[in-house]
Amino acid sequence: MRASARTYAVFAVGVGVLVLVAVLRFGGGIGTVEVFGLPTAGPVTDWGLPLARFALDLCAVACVGTLLSGSVLAPAGSPESARCLRAAGWWALGWAVAALAGYVLTLSSFIPMPVWNLLAEPGMLDFGTSLPQTQALLVVLVTTFGVAVATLVRGMPGWVPLALAAFGLLPPAYVGHAASAADHDIAVSALMAHLLGVSVWVGGLAAVLVHFRRSGDLRVVLPRFSTIALCCFAAVAFSGLVSAWVRLATLSDLWLSRYGLLLLAKVAALAALAWFGWSHRRRTVEGVADRGVRRTFVRLAAGEVTLMVAATALAVGLSRTPPPPGAEGAHDHPVLEYALAPFSPGALLTEVRLDPFVLLLLALPAAGYLAGVRRVPGWPVPRTISWHAGLALAAVALFGGVGGYARAMVSAQAAQHVVLAVVVPLLLCAGAPLTLAAQATGPASQYGPLGARAFGRRLTRPGFLTAAVPVLLLLLYGTAWLPWSLAGYAPHLVTVALCTGLGLLVAWAVLDVDPLPRPFPWAARVRLLAVAAAAYLALGTYLLVGPAVAAEWFSLAAPPGVPDPLADQRAAGAVFLLAPLAAFMFPAVRLALRRQVARARRTRVALHSASMGDLPVYDVVLLPPHDVNARAVHLSRQCADAAPAEFVLREDGLYPHISLYMANFTPAQLKEAVALLHDLSRRTPGMLLEGDSFAANEHGMVELFYRKTDAITQLQEEIVAALNPLREGLRHRDPVGRVLAEHRLTAPPVARANLDLYGYDEIGDLFRPHITLTRLQRPDDRLDQAILSAPSSFTAAYSTLALCVMGEHGTCTDIVETFTLDTAPVTPTA
Repeated sequence: MRASARTYAVFAVGVGVLVLVAVLRFGGGIGTVEVFGLPTAGPVTDWGLPLARFALDLCAVACVGTLLSGSVLAPAGSPESARCLRAAGWWALGWAVAALAGYVLTLSSFIPMPVWNLLAEPGMLDFGTSLPQTQALLVVLVTTFGVAVATLVRGMPGWVPLALAAFGLLPPAYVGHAASAADHDIAVSALMAHLLGVSVWVGGLAAVLVHFRRSGDLRVVLPRFSTIALCCFAAVAFSGLVSAWVRLATLSDLWLSRYGLLLLAKVAALAALAWFGWSHRRRTVEGVADRGVRRTFVRLAAGEVTLMVAATALAVGLSRTPPPPGAEGAHDHPVLEYALAPFSPGALLTEVRLDPFVLLLLALPAAGYLAGVRRVPGWPVPRTISWHAGLALAAVALFGGVGGYARAMVSAQAAQHVVLAVVVPLLLCAGAPLTLAAQATGPASQYGPLGARAFGRRLTRPGFLTAAVPVLLLLLYGTAWLPWSLAGYAPHLVTVALCTGLGLLVAWAVLDVDPLPRPFPWAARVRLLAVAAAAYLALGTYLLVGPAVAAEWFSLAAPPGVPDPLADQRAAGAVFLLAPLAAFMFPAVRLALRRQVARARRTRVALHSASMGDLPVYDVVLLPPHDVNARAVHLSRQCADAAPAEFVLREDGLYPHISLYMANFTPAQLKEAVALLHDLSRRTPGMLLEGDSFAANEHGMVELFYRKTDAITQLQEEIVAALNPLREGLRHRDPVGRVLAEHRLTAPPVARANLDLYGYDEIGDLFRPHITLTRLQRPDDRLDQAILSAPSSFTAAYSTLALCVMGEHGTCTDIVETFTLDTAPVTPTA
């Protein structure tokens, strides 16, 4: 940053400090009333603590915003991304220093003891490990060091330090001034949403101004940030409104109390920031590539950031200002820390407890999915409906009466669990979000090819998932986990997230709408579904006939109107007996239909294999990553829509692939071939393959060709050398239906030599790596070139080798085994 920029930064921080001092003076948030004979922390702590919090907030905001700019806003390959990452590491260290200072000053204020006396007795510092306020700062300290380290690790995805930094914002909110509000959980939730929205908004704008004001990428970054800023403005305004509603006893407190007047000052600052945003959209966002418009953007953004820093100081001062009398502890519930109306069946529908933080978490996937749908023409409407229906149902379970009573009644908790852990995951996974991400992004996307990433490879092991559901239910309802999860907002939120996450993994594996990162056989899906259903049946039976669960907690938390606790538990048992089984009917029917389709396909393969000889034909192939797989399936469907075709690729059979070698194997030879391929994959690096061109041959095969590289050539040579001694004679027919024994007599010399030596002709000079998209029934048909996307969009790192059963037209109908190429991809060499 140049000297002028540093001067501006010092000026903005100076304005913030002046505002903070003024607010502390006005609101009475500074100093303590001295009582004769009692110790005080002294002026250093009185003034240093809010200043340390102000520094902590500024560093946190800058760190989150800089990471956002580098990993989300910047285009792929932008040089500013690396600069943002380095800067974020320094901001994280500043954040850690501010947290450490806040720890000492908070402890000094709590004891109370002057800072110098506290530091003179290091043993006193350990006392902070038992206080919630200082414990939160220790969590922040560890988290910020984690962020700093993550920014230094080469190849670390940008979302990792960003997610860590976002988490680091939350612990102080859970134990801050919102913790004493009348409606504790909503107050904490609103503050969390407020902090996240402010950090992304303020930090993002500051990072764009500092790192991109002279960059050619500003014309791309600014429109992206403008959209995010508008969402943040809505989140900040809504969460601020909820916080004010919780903290004020009456509306008149807005103008009759100093706390209320400071709230009005925040509203005025928010209105001024709204004007800045409107000015940006009207004057700078679209035309920022022009030099004059860019200067206008810099001036407006500089003023806006100054106001944002002042608003941050105002918020710090407000957090230390005593709220109006009557706003604290207004609820009358003994353990829940929020007011709960007497229970009635109608209250499950009429009670609403809007959680701003969770609302923000649900709004993000809803908006992201819609953004993906806009990028993918022709995306199926039922999938969009299913995704948003799942999010809407989750909102009902979390914000409605069920969510309010879930921490006080076992039947409401059971209903919430079934909805969030069973029904919602099935709806969300039926929306195929990973397939949408694969089609909406690619190597040129600012997010990279999302579909190419093997999400959850370790977590989708059949054995792990099958055991996870009964183990989770056993731990949740058979240990002290259940009362612990209901006793506080954060434990309840963590438990809900864990159960929903496991439900998503199970639904992902059972439905198989999105591609999985590892093979998951049909029998394993059936077993997983059966074990999950049996686990819920066992839990329901236990609640019906067993002893009381978390009886002490529910006896204290139950609101008026709740039936006998044991009767309520019996109702919970009925929920677990009936609701999961009803929800599992959909995947069960889907699995049964898939089984019928698979049997019909095997029958066709068997008939085809009989015409090729007694032994089935196996194909050693490279399977594309998820994004290329989805694009190939989509393009195959488009080609078949444009002209009559023999087959269409699918994600659940007739897999897109690059053939490397085809041969007949006996069962014993097949087992040996699998072992050889396992060994080969462990010493073979992945490879980056570049999409080169499309072509249709004289047999009607529509093919996407890749640039031939040394890496894929060597892989084929090693596969042929390993498996060729195992093959059983010559295949009867090739993929286009020719009898190989007859074709060999008329084939060119090189092809004939390959057939004689290897039983496969496309080796050596004849090997052209490609994916066959479809086969046209009339080879003379010509496809409209507009259908075919750019070959470069199929460029990807290939890291999965597979042994498949070959069906008609050279298709892969069933995967026998997959093998991961474990080392890093290498750069292609033509």
